[in-house]
Amino acid sequence: MRLRGALYDAGYTPSAFARRVGESRQTVDGWLQRGVPPRKCFRVGRILDVNPEWLVVSSCRERGLKAPSVEAFLLDFSMDEATALRKIIGSFRRHH
Repeated sequence: MRLRGALYDAGYTPSAFARRVGESRQTVDGWLQRGVPPRKCFRVGRILDVNPEWLVVSSCRERGLKAPSVEAFLLDFSMDEATALRKIIGSFRRHH
């Protein structure tokens, strides 16, 4: 499921993520099999820096959060520069 890929991309093991999100490993294992419940998707999305809707709704294709303030800031940069800056900004959002 999508959660497994997001955990991998963020550098979390299921156990480490369970500790970070304040849930049991069994709960996270359930999310890996059945998906993140909607009531938890916003917290999980913030921690993993992904769109909460992307975690829950299979038809949602937009994985990134794309905060409006960040996107407004990046308008003055070339596409390559904006991509590099998104990666840098994303790395500061993650707390391991």
